[in-house]
Amino acid sequence: MYCNQCGAPLATGAEFCGQCGKATGAPAGAAAGAPVYVPPAAGRVERHRTILAVLWLVLGLLGLIGGWALLAIAQARPWDYSPGAGHVPPFLAPLLSGIAMVLLLFSALRVIAAVGLFAVQNWARVLLIVLAIISLIEIPIGTALGIYTLWVMMPRESEAEFEGLARARAAGQQI
Repeated sequence: MYCNQCGAPLATGAEFCGQCGKATGAPAGAAAGAPVYVPPAAGRVERHRTILAVLWLVLGLLGLIGGWALLAIAQARPWDYSPGAGHVPPFLAPLLSGIAMVLLLFSALRVIAAVGLFAVQNWARVLLIVLAIISLIEIPIGTALGIYTLWVMMPRESEAEFEGLARARAAGQQI
């Protein structure tokens, strides 16, 4: 039997790997010669799914708050335009409203993707990849979250693992 983390040979009945210290899953006092169960290591998606979902949810909720605030400012029109008085020009209200609508749309998509990721829905992985690519231009937070999301969700192995998690969730298994 070998450690599934470092590959070192395990002594029969060992509770921990002598090389890296990882728990083997063997019960204390396992009989000599008895098979030792070593649980499989959690994959990248399983280890990072909740962290990603929380980060996307927080970013989405902050964007919703900012979008609503920007929309309220644009609609309230706290300025009066009079040439030469240094006031804001009238085209600013529709511009701010448009920016607010785009922010609200992307923020709502982020919240939806986070909820789908919590629920391990296959469509959530695809939506997150698209949002991560778009978020790369939002320096620095969006860029960091986009890179992290792509690192977790893009590899072919991640796709297979996510589909396996989704099937397990659909079958009623606890993830």
